Amino acid sequence: MIDCFNDNLRKFVSELSALYANDADLNAFNKALSLAIVVDDRKPFKLYHKLANVPYGEFLLSRDDTFFASPDFEKQLLSSDSIDTLNEGSSPSVLIDKVRSMWGDMSVDNKEIVWKYFKVLTLLCRKLV
Repeated sequence: MIDCFNDNLRKFVSELSALYANDADLNAFNKALSLAIVVDDRKPFKLYHKLANVPYGEFLLSRDDTFFASPDFEKQLLSSDSIDTLNEGSSPSVLIDKVRSMWGDMSVDNKEIVWKYFKVLTLLCRKLV
């Protein structure tokens, strides 16, 4: 099941990287994710669980986009950056923060795809806990 989680996370990041090809942070995150999976295949799941599933899983599953504007979410991202990284210099909050910053400019179709990925990742995460 961990492979399924990692495959979906990789696909999500790859699709965002393709959509925003000039975004250096997303491209760096994509590389960091691949390396992290090789080193410790459970680390992306653990970080997603801590940073997204536990505090915001219900927002993600109910497709409540106030998730993307929550000041508490932003505060948690900032406080967790120094502790939780995929590898040196690459925090999982980069992906979430990027989606937050792009949300207002995304097409309806792209938002739908993002919601679907978050739903799948959150449900898989809950099965793995």
